Amino acid sequence: FVLRGARHPRLRRSRASGPRRSGEETPVRFHSASRVAPVVDERIVAPASQFRGSTSSKARWDASMRCMACHSSIWSQEEERASDEAPSKRVGHVDEGEGDAWPRTLAEAMRLDASWKEKKDVEGSEAGGGILEACLARLLEVSEEESEEKRKVLNDVFQRASEEAQLNFPICIACANEKELELDRSIVDAELEAEMYRASIRLLDQERPNNEEKPTEELEEELRRSIVKEEQHQNELKRVEDEIDEVNAHLKDLNAQVQDTERAEESYWREFNSYKMQLHFHLEDKDALMHRLEIASAQLKLLQRSNVYNDVFYIWYEGPFGTINGCRMGSMPNDRVEWEEINAGWGQCVFLLHIMARTCQLGFSRHKLLPMGSFPRINDGKVTYELFGPVSLLNPFGGASKYDKGAAAFLSCLQEFADFAFAKDKAADQDVPFRLPFPIEGERIGGRSIRYSFNREEKWTAALKLLLANLKVSLAWFIKNFGEVDPVGDNLLRS
Repeated sequence: FVLRGARHPRLRRSRASGPRRSGEETPVRFHSASRVAPVVDERIVAPASQFRGSTSSKARWDASMRCMACHSSIWSQEEERASDEAPSKRVGHVDEGEGDAWPRTLAEAMRLDASWKEKKDVEGSEAGGGILEACLARLLEVSEEESEEKRKVLNDVFQRASEEAQLNFPICIACANEKELELDRSIVDAELEAEMYRASIRLLDQERPNNEEKPTEELEEELRRSIVKEEQHQNELKRVEDEIDEVNAHLKDLNAQVQDTERAEESYWREFNSYKMQLHFHLEDKDALMHRLEIASAQLKLLQRSNVYNDVFYIWYEGPFGTINGCRMGSMPNDRVEWEEINAGWGQCVFLLHIMARTCQLGFSRHKLLPMGSFPRINDGKVTYELFGPVSLLNPFGGASKYDKGAAAFLSCLQEFADFAFAKDKAADQDVPFRLPFPIEGERIGGRSIRYSFNREEKWTAALKLLLANLKVSLAWFIKNFGEVDPVGDNLLRS
């Protein structure tokens, strides 16, 4: 139901706020769906303007009676409105003299209001109505002694209103007006929608050419066909569900296989990384070993290019002198060389030629070399010639003669070695067989005599230099063909 603003001549409220338009009715909707009853606090006893009790009780009442929507004070609005309205405008049909005959409960007020409404409908007059509103206002005029009973009545009113309406009570006039406008708009929209539905139904009825119902047999046949189709659809649905179950089971197996594959892949990559790391370490070790091997190979090649004979018998020159292991052979007028140095050089020459012939297993036909350090000798089977000095030129047929014959015998042995090398290269089909750079003819080498007596020192020194050159070339051929040191030659070198 709609509760209009209660107005009664006995309700005298003071002005609490600004002026309000007189004569304005405030419709209030009650939302029955919410089922939320306002709680009437124990502090609520009566309106502030009509309460005949203490000031603190009035203040508690005014603070508690607030709108459930905007939380503003309801009694302040009512007092303002009541003060603006003239007594003649207020709704009511019971004067103040009848105040003692008013109903004391909500049920009595509702019965009295209904009887007055019936009277209004029968007589067709403007009198009557508004009894319920006036009674509610009268019920709020309480004293401090009647507060408990009136509070229960007020609580009952708000609870019934909340159950019947679609709104929570209490509510102020402004919020009630707003709700009324909203409901009016909803009603208009609903009526328009209903009219559209009715128009659609009429249009469908016009488009249907024949409204005759089908025969029962056809309906039964359609029903049977529908049942058959339903069974088919049910079977198809069951088949699809079975297929879905199979697919889900297969998917579950595939997921399990995927998990196994992922675990296997993870294990594989873990092992792969481990092997990769080990391979990296092995490659590092290999690189280190290869580096060491390269160094060792380089040293080996260096050693292979070098030869012990070149180191033990180092033949070179120094100005006009030929040298072997630093010992000069020969003498010059302006640069005298001691015989001890010359004897040591002859000893190295005899020792080198002896080792090369021994290694090549070459035996000289007429002479035998006797390397004896700085006192070398050569034997021809009868006489032993000395290849060391000093040699006295005062007795050319004595010591000088033996020395000269020994030097000539050494040239003869060197020539036999050169012939042996030539024959060996010929046998090996060498393009350029071995030959001495300075030919030997008797006691001459390269056209210079090797004799000491009856010879100039410059020519004798030059002949010894050419002798060392031929000996160096012979040593190079020997190293090329017989590079390894034989045990006998090694023992000789060590000795």
